[in-house]
Amino acid sequence: MTLHDQVMQVANSAAAWIFCLLIVVLVFFQTFVFSKISLNYRKEFGISSSEIKKAFKSGIITTVGPALSIFIVGLGLVAQIGGPLTLARLSVIGNATFEASAAELGAAALGTSINSPDYSLIAYTCSVWVMSLGGSCMLIMPLIFTKSLSNISKKVINKRNLAKIIGISASLASFGYFSLDYAKKGNKNLVAVAVAFLTVLVVTKLGEKFKILWVKEWSLAFSIIISVIVVAMIP
Repeated sequence: MTLHDQVMQVANSAAAWIFCLLIVVLVFFQTFVFSKISLNYRKEFGISSSEIKKAFKSGIITTVGPALSIFIVGLGLVAQIGGPLTLARLSVIGNATFEASAAELGAAALGTSINSPDYSLIAYTCSVWVMSLGGSCMLIMPLIFTKSLSNISKKVINKRNLAKIIGISASLASFGYFSLDYAKKGNKNLVAVAVAFLTVLVVTKLGEKFKILWVKEWSLAFSIIISVIVVAMIP
């Protein structure tokens, strides 16, 4: 039995399911509370029941694309960090790409990878801490700095889209680092990264050309599916 197999036994244990399901229940409870509070204000702002139904319908439809991407990446995470933790993390943040990167970053700190046979319980614990602390920042920072960041963003927006430039540059640097680090580990890895990149580029361009906005949201899912198929065909 490899170290990764030991990790999977603990990660999919009954205790892990119990603790992680408590987090999922909390998320559903918060959703119920926020929905109830928002519905209490519909009379004050003159929002009709039909408008509420339209809003819910639009929300569900626009969620399908990103949810598919999350689901596909989530399946990969299940095989790497277990079902309970994957379910809990994606219920809280819902950003599968961040969770995968955070888990890998935690493992890399101990000189291993979430895909490696020597991925130990200590490395798994490190991954959990990185994922949890990163997710906590996403929740805590807006509560503390929302007003200040709002004022800053208004000033930055007036300076020729500087905010977009900074955001895009940070994203390219972050995901580019992990992609290149993965690509250099083998020819199949390199092919997977290249195919995924080209797929996202083509799908995005097609969505813009034919004005199909939801296609952009599906680009990540398409890139994963196509890159897996291409790599599987390589002897």
